[in-house]
Amino acid sequence: MSATSSPYPAEQIYQALNAAATCAQHLNEDLIPRGTTRVKILAELTSILKHGIAFSILSVSPPEEANLSSDDSIVKEILKSINVFLSVCEASLKPHCTALLQDRLLVIWPGVFRWIEFMHPDTCRVSPTGTTRSVCPVIALIIRTYAVAFTGPRAHVQRLILDRPDVLSLVFSLWLYFPHHIPASATVADVHCRNLIHAVRLIFRTVDSWAEPGRRSPTAAQTPNAKIARESCVSALGGATTSVQALYGCLADQTRHLIALSASGATWTEHFDVQYQVVRIPSFLCNPCPRAVLTATIAGGRHCIVQDVSAHEGALAAVSFVLALCRASDDNRPLIRAIHAGAYDLVERIGKVDASYDVSAFVGQVGAGLGQVSVLRAFNRKHAAVLREPDIAWTSLNYRAIAHTFRSHYSFYREGTMRELGPQRSYLKCHNEEGPGPHQDSAKVCPCGDAFYCSKSCQRAHWRSTHRATCCAADGPWGMQGRMSIADIMYLCKDAFQLVIAHSETMALAQRVAEMFRAKKRPMIVVDLSNVFPCEIAHVEELDAGRQPLKNALYVDLRWRMGGTEPRRMLPFKYPLQYIGETLQHQKEERRARGNRGGAAA
Repeated sequence: MSATSSPYPAEQIYQALNAAATCAQHLNEDLIPRGTTRVKILAELTSILKHGIAFSILSVSPPEEANLSSDDSIVKEILKSINVFLSVCEASLKPHCTALLQDRLLVIWPGVFRWIEFMHPDTCRVSPTGTTRSVCPVIALIIRTYAVAFTGPRAHVQRLILDRPDVLSLVFSLWLYFPHHIPASATVADVHCRNLIHAVRLIFRTVDSWAEPGRRSPTAAQTPNAKIARESCVSALGGATTSVQALYGCLADQTRHLIALSASGATWTEHFDVQYQVVRIPSFLCNPCPRAVLTATIAGGRHCIVQDVSAHEGALAAVSFVLALCRASDDNRPLIRAIHAGAYDLVERIGKVDASYDVSAFVGQVGAGLGQVSVLRAFNRKHAAVLREPDIAWTSLNYRAIAHTFRSHYSFYREGTMRELGPQRSYLKCHNEEGPGPHQDSAKVCPCGDAFYCSKSCQRAHWRSTHRATCCAADGPWGMQGRMSIADIMYLCKDAFQLVIAHSETMALAQRVAEMFRAKKRPMIVVDLSNVFPCEIAHVEELDAGRQPLKNALYVDLRWRMGGTEPRRMLPFKYPLQYIGETLQHQKEERRARGNRGGAAA
């Protein structure tokens, strides 16, 4: 059936269409002609829709012939009808518009989607006619249709998501591959990109904040319809690509395309927000995150920060997205890749442009990650020059905080491992305590990272007696499937040990330990490196019920950050109670000395 087979004469359709376009223009531009009112225009527009003549062509099925051009008369008629219809939809969202008008428009939407599907690039039924300097009018119309459809009343959008998963598939497909359909050199390329990105963003926001009549918002996420909507979105997005790796490749292509067309700050902000919505879906996690996405994102952030102030929000959004990619993993490989891609350079540029810009969350992620040797080495390979820069005091969490943390960690790292700590290594006891000894130095570490030995003979003896049953070396150091290396463990042990014995902390620690013993509780020392800004360093908590206390020492519990996780582990060395007693005695003597000086002065 042809599009021209509408039951109404062409002239009558043309007049009704023009009348609807005029009414929509008055309402959208808020230009009410003299002698009429907004109410009268709304009544006229409602009457036009009631008669059903203006958009009758949209109720006709698309032609069966393929390989049409956007210059064909049928396609031009459809383009005009849908454009007017979208203008009327935009007008219906203005204040004082009646629900009756929106309901009448809702009846026409199925025909619109039928024609949009016919013209969609995925169906290859209409050949594009755009050039490198312009966007194909068919593509422009499809993008505008999706933007208007998902900007409508919330109930209508929810119904669309639930009832038309085929529409979601087409939206996601066009969004993922928009670099192929919107030339970077087109004059209004940024507008079309922003409209399409905005449509996808509205889909995710509607699903995330699902609410239904009669239900409170805290329970809305558990409703059956909310679950169906989420599953539809995930299925539609997954079906638009061949694999998760291909999906991430599309994300990188999108960012590079927006750099090429010099997108506005508003486009960049929405772009990174939508990509964040995608990578936080469990089905689309990719560990480690592909380098191409991190490289493109950081390049996009640099592009934004060198533009005018309106684009700076895009740079901050890029940093937030890189942080999301790092936290989507349970290890620090994405952080290492982000460092190699220039994440620190981006944060430095942002801080130098405006020190008030907030990048504290990402700075905290890097600061905590620098406690791992692999991250520390990666940062040194990329930014060794930071070591030669003066250590300027920092008052906010910006690039200077990262630089200061790097210098501190790297200086400490170069001092050597635990077995090179001189007199301090006496606290790293040989785990073969019942062996003949001499147990003077702990020079060897088991591949599991949980046991240290003074010699190979002690290591063999301890293996035969007890360690064989508990060794987790088959699963990598500390049983973390290779996410940690022995070098990482040795450095963390050294770092934790030094923090515990730091004079500024041991006074408070010693007092707290003594208080817990007086209260007949079982204390243990906790070193928390998961948040270094601010860093509480070490504090005291009660020992877990399932662990037996030690006679003359305290357990040391370590907490650190890896990606989006915060593992914890009992360290393979103990903190002697003797040192706690010495600290308290030293504190007591200092108070007595101050009292004597005060009495003498009086």
